Amino acid sequence: MDIKLMAIDLDDTLLNDNLEITDKNIKALKEAEDNGVVVVLASGRSPFAMQKYVKKLGLDNRKGY
Repeated sequence: MDIKLMAIDLDDTLLNDNLEITDKNIKALKEAEDNGVVVVLASGRSPFAMQKYVKKLGLDNRKGY
C-alpha cells in the first residue's frame, strides 16, 4: 500500500522545543512530496497562527491553496 497523504500535527510532533521545524524534517517532508505524498498540517491553531509554518514548508505554493 502506497502512502498518499500525511497529516502532521505541529505542537509536540513536528515542532521542536523552540517551536521550529528542523531542516531534517523539512527535507523529509519535501522528499515525501517529491514522491507524490500530499503533506498537510493538522493543528488546533488558527490558520493565521499556522501560516509561517505553511510558508516554511512551501505548502502555500500548492494548486488550490
